[in-house]
Amino acid sequence: MQAMSYFRLQADGTVLALAGKWKLARIADIDAELAATPIPASPITLDGTRLEKLDTASALALLVRLAKAGATLAALNGFKPNHSRVLELTRAWLAGEATPARRRRRGPLAMLGAAAVKAGWALHCHLEFPSPGARGMSAAAIEVDSLAPRAAEGARRRGAGYVFTAPVEIVR
Repeated sequence: MQAMSYFRLQADGTVLALAGKWKLARIADIDAELAATPIPASPITLDGTRLEKLDTASALALLVRLAKAGATLAALNGFKPNHSRVLELTRAWLAGEATPARRRRRGPLAMLGAAAVKAGWALHCHLEFPSPGARGMSAAAIEVDSLAPRAAEGARRRGAGYVFTAPVEIVR
């Protein structure tokens, strides 16, 4: 069985015709084929008429291999609009010219909802924080309350003249 060829370089080296599905799942095969092909260090036209799919990973592999060979992109021919957009965005990202994605401005209802969630979370944190401490203190107070009479009795048996015992009030 013959392996699928993902591109064909014309004899004069000026046109690189892409074919098939250039996807992340096939990136190893695509990159191996690109590495094995002697790409001339000259302007190259990419032909995308037989290209079925193109994602950013494979576009990045293509552009990196072309750059390593010293080739430049002369033109894009026969590409579907979304494929040419992927190539252009990837090329802009490589060149450091990519514009950051704009965040869509929230509408009034979304802003109100976000503020309510933020306030609810803050309230939850403020109410939840003292709870474990209060439980621990009440458990300690119950323990002290049950130990205090026995401690006072032990002190009296040992002959202590004065034993201070304070009443412990447990609030539940």
